[in-house]
Amino acid sequence: MLKAKTPPAHVGHGWLAAIVPEDATRFRIADTELADTLRYAGAQLVEEQPDVEVAPVTEIRGDARCSVVVITEQRPRGGVRLMRAFQRVIRSLRMRTRAALARRGLHARGYTALSTLFWMIEEPLPLPGPGPRPRCRLPLCALVVGHRSQEETRTLLDAAYSISGAVPEQRPLVQQGVVVGLGKAGVLRVSVGPAGMMLEEQRAALGNLRSREPPPFVSDKVPWPLGFGRAGLARWTLERRLPGVRPLRLTDALWDECSDFLVTLHQLGTGQGAHDFVERAEVVAAACRLDESEVLMELGWRLRTKLADIPCGFAHGDFWSGNLLVEGDRLTGVVDWDYAGDGRLPLLDLLHLWVNDHRVGPRLGLGRAVLVQLLPSLRAGGDRVIRAYCERVGLDPRAELLTDFALAYWLDWVARQLEVYSDRPARPVWILDNVHVVLREIASGRASFRG
Repeated sequence: MLKAKTPPAHVGHGWLAAIVPEDATRFRIADTELADTLRYAGAQLVEEQPDVEVAPVTEIRGDARCSVVVITEQRPRGGVRLMRAFQRVIRSLRMRTRAALARRGLHARGYTALSTLFWMIEEPLPLPGPGPRPRCRLPLCALVVGHRSQEETRTLLDAAYSISGAVPEQRPLVQQGVVVGLGKAGVLRVSVGPAGMMLEEQRAALGNLRSREPPPFVSDKVPWPLGFGRAGLARWTLERRLPGVRPLRLTDALWDECSDFLVTLHQLGTGQGAHDFVERAEVVAAACRLDESEVLMELGWRLRTKLADIPCGFAHGDFWSGNLLVEGDRLTGVVDWDYAGDGRLPLLDLLHLWVNDHRVGPRLGLGRAVLVQLLPSLRAGGDRVIRAYCERVGLDPRAELLTDFALAYWLDWVARQLEVYSDRPARPVWILDNVHVVLREIASGRASFRG
């Protein structure tokens, strides 16, 4: 099992590489989480003579050559869909008003080169570049950036493009902690701070996979690394760009291709190793109440015992439609391999794909989807794809074993989220929908959880 090697990454700091000047080293930061991200990247945190200042506009002193005001509004959650939509409109308008005030405030402090970038995670960042200027619908995030000089400032992202030799074809996307540039031949990923370790993890995982000499059915769908390095405070990797687009829906033919891919990938493992579910339970317990921790540790020991003899193999670790590329009914690529590795239980990748595919409509949290959709299906023996997968890897698809696999999948996914992303424990709705609801059901002592 992979252990966290770094502090958790902040999902909202992916913009840094696209904004911070290449040669900036000294920062004055008002937000403690952003300060931690930059400190981990090697920045000097100072009070005097900063290269870059990031703070609310009322706290900007105006002595840095670049100042940034970060404005965010919370995404509405829960309640009636129409009410959420109304709340989002109101919050987006409020965010735009705050951005206009910040822009005026920076201008009053002597910043003459000003830009306002409205953005959302998984949306193109409206920077100068090829392609039409993106229009983010009802954005809830904005960056108001001020420079003292009208001269074009080269950013960390610009430096990574130059060093890697990648040629941008589209405007960059901001993902969770990472900015992604799509080029004709390669995909450039650039990150500042702890999220950069996910780039390193992917590179190591794909190196491990390449050493197994995967057959073309797998290797042709892998974004093999083309280069890596550092650009100032940022890490970057360049990977092969694969053909295809994200699927809008999974057809029966695509389900079969995904199952074939996962079976072939699993067989590249040594058969040795196993998840330490007691360790995974400890990770989740750190974000829970004492009574919930006791339930988690009991579950961890149970899974360690009952799944100990299951042969392990190679797995992707985050296999869902958002990480797949397709052309029609053909799977052409699988991306984001940072959690991949050997010594993994079978079936978990397929369950992750199943849960995410089935929960899109009801917009359930993953924990709730495990309870109300996955577990009932597995207690009934699973669907055609799950049964066929189990037969091919030698699993007996009886209800008790499949229930254990469902809980093992849930526990490992939640632990990974808590290890990697710093915002998860601070989001009560996320904890409720993905952790508390499952623990309440387990603690209730229902027979379905005790086999």
